[in-house]
Amino acid sequence: MAVPCGDPDLRARLAQVTGHWPDYSNQEDLAKLGAEAFAFVNVARFAIPLRIGLALSTTPWVRDNVVQNIPFLAKKDAQ
Repeated sequence: MAVPCGDPDLRARLAQVTGHWPDYSNQEDLAKLGAEAFAFVNVARFAIPLRIGLALSTTPWVRDNVVQNIPFLAKKDAQ
């Protein structure tokens, strides 16, 4: 039984790992699919602060206009 999935990459990765397409009537396949989705979401959530930090640290305007106005950050920048 083929059921459409919101993330085709998720199904393709699961098919590569297990050797077969996920069967939505099989509880074991549903558990594997859920674990894969859970891991993907947690990695994405972990990357958000890293992306924000990278964007803020590499933008000269932020350093000149924001960091200088925050006392504890300005001390670190002055050193």
